[in-house]
Amino acid sequence: MKKFVLFFVTVLGFSFFTSSFSYSKTIKFRGKVTIKVGQSIVLKGVRSRNCGDQAEKWADLVSRLPKSKLGTFSDGGEGTVNSNFCGGIVGGRGIRFTATKKGKERLKIYGDFIRINVR
Repeated sequence: MKKFVLFFVTVLGFSFFTSSFSYSKTIKFRGKVTIKVGQSIVLKGVRSRNCGDQAEKWADLVSRLPKSKLGTFSDGGEGTVNSNFCGGIVGGRGIRFTATKKGKERLKIYGDFIRINVR
């Protein structure tokens, strides 16, 4: 009985510890990118508004993205981001950019400026 209780407590503790950050990828900020027409890249991650460990849903983020003359935005998936505001690693959602036209532009995406060069 003692072994069963110890096993149960260990499994419960491990699942609690790992559930808060079960996202496997870290989403990095890219302030300057150069890509070719047709290529995609995750530009940055966006944390939840309340510093929780849940990533925002894509449908909640897309309406607040700027218009781009060089490409389109899509869901970059869930992961983690390092947030100065939240004081560490929190859940986030990636903002993916797919280039459709050659040129250069500078966009402000959720408070960060990003330079995009499409060749």
